[in-house]
Amino acid sequence: MRAACDAARERIRWELTLREKGFEVEAKLERGVPLPAWYLDEPVPDEGTRVVVGAFWELSTERPIGWVPGYIPQSAITAWAVQHGLEDGMLGLFTAAVRSCDDEYLSWATRRRSASAPSAPNPKK
Repeated sequence: MRAACDAARERIRWELTLREKGFEVEAKLERGVPLPAWYLDEPVPDEGTRVVVGAFWELSTERPIGWVPGYIPQSAITAWAVQHGLEDGMLGLFTAAVRSCDDEYLSWATRRRSASAPSAPNPKK
């Protein structure tokens, strides 16, 4: 189970990095310069990982949004599994893999929010 979760999480991490730095890759391709190592190390997903990652992006629209994005609701994960005919015995693995992707996404979103937040003024100046 751990390997399936890790593979899905690695793929999500790569896709999020591409979202953030894709313009770098395009610029390097246009200039004919070497591409960054993270891009060249793209994890190649197997069929199960592709299903989990696709489901994650679809389920990501179900997350509550407020001041910060919340976790994908378990009810949405279960409904997706039922709707797509996932075998009963696979729900635990599927849930764990989607949660692993969700953890990666929420960590990424938190880092982005922190990086773009204005710094507080220094009251001692």
